Order: sequence, then C-alpha cells, then structure tokens
Amino acid sequence: MERYIDTREIMELPAPNEDFYQHVNGEWLANTEIPPSEAIWGSFVIADERTREKLRDIAEGFEGNNEFEKGSPEQQVRDFYQSGTDMDTRNRLGVEPLNDLRRVIADINDPSSAMQAVAQLRKKGIRTFFSAGIGEDDKNANHYAFFIHQGGISLPDRDYYLEDDEKMQDVRDKFGLYVANIFQMLGLEKEESIRVAENVFAIERQLAEASKPEADARPIDENYTKYTLDEAKKEFSDIDWDAFFETLGRPNIKDFVIQQPDFMRQVADTLQNSDVQAIKDYLEFHLINSKANGLSQDFKDASFEFNGKVLNGMKEQQPLWKTTIATLDRTILNNAIGPIYCREKFDENDKLESETMVEDVRVAAKQRIEALDWMTPETKALMLQKVDKIIFKMGFPSEWIDVSSIDVQPDTFVQNTMNAAEFEFTRDLNRLEEPYDHSEWLMPPTMVNACSDLKREMTFPAAIHQPPFYDRDAKFPINYGGLGAVIGHELTHFIDDEGCKYDLEGNVNDWWTDQDKKTFKEKTAKFVEYYSSLESDGHKVNGRLTLGENIADVGGITIAYYALQRRLDRDGGREGQDENGLTPEQQFFTGWAKIWAKKMTPELAKQRILTDPHSPGEVRTNGVLSIVPEFHEAFGVNQGDPMYVGPNERPELW
Repeated sequence: MERYIDTREIMELPAPNEDFYQHVNGEWLANTEIPPSEAIWGSFVIADERTREKLRDIAEGFEGNNEFEKGSPEQQVRDFYQSGTDMDTRNRLGVEPLNDLRRVIADINDPSSAMQAVAQLRKKGIRTFFSAGIGEDDKNANHYAFFIHQGGISLPDRDYYLEDDEKMQDVRDKFGLYVANIFQMLGLEKEESIRVAENVFAIERQLAEASKPEADARPIDENYTKYTLDEAKKEFSDIDWDAFFETLGRPNIKDFVIQQPDFMRQVADTLQNSDVQAIKDYLEFHLINSKANGLSQDFKDASFEFNGKVLNGMKEQQPLWKTTIATLDRTILNNAIGPIYCREKFDENDKLESETMVEDVRVAAKQRIEALDWMTPETKALMLQKVDKIIFKMGFPSEWIDVSSIDVQPDTFVQNTMNAAEFEFTRDLNRLEEPYDHSEWLMPPTMVNACSDLKREMTFPAAIHQPPFYDRDAKFPINYGGLGAVIGHELTHFIDDEGCKYDLEGNVNDWWTDQDKKTFKEKTAKFVEYYSSLESDGHKVNGRLTLGENIADVGGITIAYYALQRRLDRDGGREGQDENGLTPEQQFFTGWAKIWAKKMTPELAKQRILTDPHSPGEVRTNGVLSIVPEFHEAFGVNQGDPMYVGPNERPELW
C-alpha cells in the first residue's frame, strides 16, 4: 500500500501564495491515477485502505481454526469473512436468501399490509419509503427518540429525478434499464420488466418531488415535529401506523419525530393511491438493490453496471475481500473485530499524544471565544461552559457492545448482514424508554474519520491515527495541522450554524441573546456568499448545504493554529525549520493541505456537489486558507496574490 508522499520535490509547482493546494499536492495529483476499482482516491481512502488490509489480515488469520466457540469474536469474524468471499456458495444460493422477504412483499394486498412489509424490511436493514431509526432526542436530551426521515429513492439526490438536462436524463434512462434487468433476472419477460421499471420510477419520482433539498433538510429546528401515535394517526390517516409499529415490535410507542411531515404526506398519498402491484414492484426492487452486492455474481454484476459505473464512474469491481471487510465494518459486528484491531494495531502512546492536542485545542478555542468582539458577555459565558463540557472520545470505547448472540454462519453472507442489522435495530428499539447511553460511540474505531454530535461528544477513532492525519514519526506541527485541525474542526461544530442551537444540556433551545443571534446570522450569511462564489472541477459550491462544514473548517484550522502556538511555547522549537526549510507554522498549514488531497471521477464529483455537506478538497485548502490571516503571515501572502482575500471580503466568525 502506497504511503502519502511529499509533493514538492520534482516538478515545478505553484508558489504557496498562488495555489497552496497544488503547491503541496500537485506532484501527487499529477502522478496518481484513481484505481479502476475506486471512484475516489486520496488521503482518507488511502488511510482507509491500510485499515482494511489490517482487518483482512485479522480475518484471514482465523481461517482454518475450528476451535473457536460459537459467538466468540474470532468465530464471528472468521465465518462472516468466509461467507462473503465464498462466491461458489453465493452463486449456488442466488436470490434464495431473500425469498422470505420476497414472500412478505408478494402477500401485500392493501396499504396496511404494505406498511407491515416496510417494517419487516426495516428490521432487516432495508430502507424503503422513508428512513426510520433511534437516536438521542434533540429536544429532550439524555433520552432516546424514534425518528422518521425522508428517503426511499435509489438515485443519490432528488435532482437526479428532477433536473432537466441531458446527463441526468441519461442516468434516468439507464436506471430504468437496470431495474428492468433486475426483474428479468428474477424471471419476468422483457415487456413485463419494463412495466415494472416504470412503476418503480414513478413512485421514486413522487418521493423525490416531495423531498426537501439537502440544504433545507439540515436545520434541526426546521426538521423536527414530534407526534404522539394518536396525533400521527389523525394527521397521516392514510398510513397504518399500528401495522408499522406492531410489526416493528413497539405497538404502544408513545411518540416519535417526523422530520419532514410534508414528505410523509406524499408517502401516505402514494400508499393509498398507487396500484398495489406498483407498491410490490417498488419494495421488491429496493430489497434486491440493497442486497445485490451480497448475492450471486450475476446480481453483483448487474448492480455494479449501474451503481458502480453509471453513478460513480468506477471501471472495475472491488475484490471480494475488500467488499466483505467493508460490509463487516459497517455492521454492529464491528464490535467483534474492532477490539482485536485496537488491541493489535493501535498504539496507546498515540492516544496520549492526541489527548495533549485535544487539551491545547480546547484552551485555544476558549481563548478565541473570550476574545470575540461581536458576542455579548452573557452568551460568551454560556459558550465557554459548553466547550468545557465537551467529552472527547479517543481511540476506542472502554466497553464494547456484546454481539455474541448474533448468528453468523460461514455460508450465508446476506443472512449474516440481515441478522446483524436486525440485532442492532431491535437492540435500539428496546432502549427507547431508557436513558440515553453516552458511553456508546457514534462511529467505530476502525473508521478513518471523526465526528461531533453537536451537543457534548466528539469521537476520534483509532484508525484516524495514521498518516497524513497523524504520524508519530513526524514533527508535531504537521500533526497539529492534520489531526489537530480535525479536532478543532469537530469542536467548532459545537458552535457552528447548527451546533449553536444546542444548549448546555444538549437540547435545541433559544438560548442566545437576540443581538447575538442577529449578528451570528449576518456573519454566517457572509460564509454562504463567499463559498457560493467558489467552484471545483467546474461545479459551483452550494454555500448553504456546506455552511456548517465550512464554518468548522475555518474555525478548526484557526483554533488548531493557536493550539500549536501553545505547544511551541511549552515545548520549544519555534525557531526551528524542517528538512524542507519550513517553519513550524508552514509545516502546520502543509499538514492541513495534505489531508485534503484527492481525485474523484466526474460522476462522483457531480454526486458529491449535490449531496455532500463538505466542500471539495481543493476548496477546503485554498478556499479556507485564503481567508485565514495566519496563513498569509506564515507564507508572506499579500494583497493581490491569488491566495489572498481582503478583510472586507473574507467571512469570519470564531
């Protein structure tokens, strides 16, 4: 596996004040091709590839050992891996693992039985008309809530159904052919399969038209409506809520949150007024499409031709070991392989170094808040308390979820995935009336990423502790620009356009002064305006969709910079230069630029610009650093340089 390489050695690259993204990453970008089995290749993916290879080594190390007890982590990992990589058995089974659910769908005869089928599918991890799941209640912190969110479409975004241009129409045409092909593989004649494809698309088009754009689905206060069961029955009378919740196993649910009520009105209308056969076609397609990659080679191939090639621009399928490990890692069975990975592959000394960065970042964030000239003392005091209350979860959890009761067999790959999904969903559902468990992690320790819940917790998995985010052999300014800035980014989410809505207890609340709310709104509007003027690969950035992440990028790199200053004051090295002649501050910003190096297919780039709340990597480097004065000072960037945005034009917040 290739390591991340320094990019400034051979070819002539732009100067730092011209194009810092190319200055740091230009050689890598020029000399790197996206592997044919990938749609994106860059820092995150390369680090993830290393992690998956380590997970594969763990799984393959258990092969042939028949002494493991049933339900032990070793048995579950061994048999899950074998079931996914044994294509001979998968080919022999064909679609058989889904036949029980196909029969549930075939028995639908009215909207009530359709809702029963929707619930049955959801328990097995298959989402259809809408997404449904359990999480912390945004307006009743420390308690769980049942959430229903818009969904039910197969294409990446509503615009794929609604945009009237040639490329989108081509995707829609190929989607229809894909749906028809799936049903021909299930035994239908070509003419009948075309009718089925028309049914599926018609329903998905209705759902797409009723869906909020991604930017409008972000604000939590505008996407939260809690209903009692009786209220939901009254307002959405065409949905049989009793059938749904009884099938899930929660017939007496007290209340639940519908995040987009208008969307659910369309779901009700579709269920009530669509032909029953059309509902069956829609649900059966979603069942097959969601599990095609785990079925026989013919279904896997059919899925790849559309989902891999058309939607993502991939040229080849990934090897079985990789898709199997990725599937295992995405299920709750990560609690079987995760402890082994962390025990064997994670260095506790890295955790200690990260915790040092965390405290430097926390202190720097508080100093930045105290120095703000636009925030009133009352709100400042509250924000400082919020920063103090943040819990940093680093490396891996102190307690793992007991998954030993999940039945994992060596010859039933799709069934294994559905067993894991049902275990997780049922476990969550059974905790609905219990206090929220803050000890559980929001992402597995084997994920190369980090996250914030916007309320009180930040998570930094073991797997992000690798280059270019963190390198134990690098000088610490590089790590402060990598993982340190990621820590700053996640901390800033607590005070971004959504995080600032959560009070000290973690509830969405109107807790700022009116003046501060007004000023904050004006300042965030400037972020939207600035980022909406930027583009990458010919695509305009959606400044509204990416607002929270853009605020976190700018705030994160700034806070991390001052965290670095604390470290330099404490440990020395301020006057030193590295082997490339870079000062600590220049090393820091170089570390930031390296983590955003990436290349992606045009198909995925289009998809991401519509759906991803993060700006493209080039924008996260040049767009951010052009408005950071500390970067200008570090590299001598002046007015008139391409990497300089003047004080009157640059947005600023934290």
